[in-house]
Amino acid sequence: MCGIAGIVPRSNSGLLYTEDLKAMLTELEHRGPDATYHFINPNVALGMTRLAIVGGDNGVQPIWNETHTCAVVCNGEIYNYHALKETLTFHGHEFQTDSDVEVIIHLYEEYGEQFLSHLEGIFALSIWDAERQRMLIARDRIGVKPLYYINTDDAFAFASELRALLPFAPGQLNVSALASYHELRFAPAPYTLVERIEKLPPAHYAVIHGRQLRVQGYWKPTLMTSIDVDSSVNPARQASDSSPTAPVVSHLTTDVEKQQHVRGLIEDAVNAQRADGVKSSVLLSGGLDSTLLVALQTKLFGTAPNTITVSFKPPASANQYVSTEYDEHSYARQVADLFGCEHRAEEFDANETWDLLPQIVSDLDEPIADPTALPLWFASRLAHQSGHRVMFSGEGMDELFAGYSLYRQTYWLRALNAFPKNFRQGLYEFLKDARWPGTNLVEHSIKPVTEWYRSIGELFDTDEINRLFAQELRDAAKTAPRHWSASTITRFLHLSDHARTNIDPLQQMLLFDCVHWLPENTLTKSDKISMAHSVELRVPFLNERLFEYALSLPAKYKMRRGVHKFIIRKAFQDVIPYDVLHRPKAGFPVPITAWVYGEWHDQIRDLLLSPDAVTKDMYQRQMVESLLSSSPDAQRRSARLLWSLVTMELWLKSVVERDLYVRGVSTEESSVEIV
Repeated sequence: MCGIAGIVPRSNSGLLYTEDLKAMLTELEHRGPDATYHFINPNVALGMTRLAIVGGDNGVQPIWNETHTCAVVCNGEIYNYHALKETLTFHGHEFQTDSDVEVIIHLYEEYGEQFLSHLEGIFALSIWDAERQRMLIARDRIGVKPLYYINTDDAFAFASELRALLPFAPGQLNVSALASYHELRFAPAPYTLVERIEKLPPAHYAVIHGRQLRVQGYWKPTLMTSIDVDSSVNPARQASDSSPTAPVVSHLTTDVEKQQHVRGLIEDAVNAQRADGVKSSVLLSGGLDSTLLVALQTKLFGTAPNTITVSFKPPASANQYVSTEYDEHSYARQVADLFGCEHRAEEFDANETWDLLPQIVSDLDEPIADPTALPLWFASRLAHQSGHRVMFSGEGMDELFAGYSLYRQTYWLRALNAFPKNFRQGLYEFLKDARWPGTNLVEHSIKPVTEWYRSIGELFDTDEINRLFAQELRDAAKTAPRHWSASTITRFLHLSDHARTNIDPLQQMLLFDCVHWLPENTLTKSDKISMAHSVELRVPFLNERLFEYALSLPAKYKMRRGVHKFIIRKAFQDVIPYDVLHRPKAGFPVPITAWVYGEWHDQIRDLLLSPDAVTKDMYQRQMVESLLSSSPDAQRRSARLLWSLVTMELWLKSVVERDLYVRGVSTEESSVEIV
């Protein structure tokens, strides 16, 4: 793992971007503390900061081809590089190093822009083609590794983190991204909060040639469109459509065969991502996914892994949100003892967490209003202190195999969908003013999934944003384009009208989370927080083959009779302890509501309402005060809203402290069309 950066000048002035590149690499030093390398000439500047995992002393980048006409820098790991190297050697390519990255440059020589289809791994990369005087940048299919770029009149520049590109930016906030952040908790690709700086979307590459910039996708996640659901709900629907949009393993006909295939894919994925030669650990919550990682590493590697757990002390403020669920130590300890792991656990309180919030938000690099960044930050710090260069996480299982409780409502949606739409419409009209708890579910049954599912995780709704934003910002936001309307989401998910109508609701929800929530929130947050501590976070369950097969599986294999991750529980019931198999999902709970309206309440008021607040001209004081004084029954939601404001304030403060103050707002649209 490493940080990468590069610059392509727009003119033939012969100026060298030496100091600019060195400044960018300094910003990325935490991503690669072992060494810094660069190559600079009048046509290009390429550099990397290295965290040595694979390749030993031969991992110096950029890596060149035999004729010194093409160079590559890459952040990530190529898991199938042994097989690729063997094939490329057979075709006459000569390798100079043991680095997994070197296969990339030879693949590019062999296949051109199609080389990306051969790679399995997590990566953000750049190739400089000196003969053609063009640069190519690319990002892995699922979006594990981030990549940012800026295209100006003077130069094109890219980097692993947004902070490294701030000196190239005009110093304005992108108001469309700002509005999206307050709605979604983050700014979705290709946009960032900083005008002109963009994120390369997952499964995309960009080619820079002269003043031309072309961004293009090279892979699309697709989904089984046949409604093949739990027959106990609505068997009549199963035969209504039978045309899949994704390749499936057609010879696997029985449940047992599918379970065995999923198990084989998962075991192969875990085995491919083993971290030989460096100390590593598993981020252990004691839940299903992390326990499965521990069990499989013990089985496949012949020794139990190190494990790490963090938790938070119960809040001092006694209210309805205080729960023993905030202590995951006991569950994790049980699993660690069962498998014989060397286990480290730490517990943190509200005061220590508050004191570290400015650093945690700064380490996020771009604002993401998700409190789960807190336990991940402490776990990454603990891994670093333990000398672990790699930490394994169970990310992705919930999105692929329906692990979240929210997905359970699709069980009732299928039942409602058995009735004619005009009946459901009439039922909704009858119930909508009655405040019946099931009214929202009836409403969802008459709307496309892409129209209502996005709003479930919404922070501020349109009316609240109007009351939150100050006049200038509110006026700008009204005219700014919205990138996540129902129609754009439908296109983004590559769903035809036919598929949108006939596809199972659970499948649509899972696909949305896989291509939206997972890369934009979970994976971006995980990469930035772990790499801030020079720790590589590996996510074996997001192997491409497993990812594609999971999407092709009908919904009944993911949730059956209300049981989440049904096929996973069946496939691994011999290796996962019984109590873990049947324990409700917990994860790493954060007592954010109790803290916001308890120990942190006065600090948050001072932070957001201070005359020195960076956001004082962005947010209306009355709205902030209203959230701070929310009634007890509204505090759970209000705490999330306040957390997003705190995150934005601390992020902007970190930018100000770096003398890179973002000035004003802009509604300028991206000038790059993504194919």
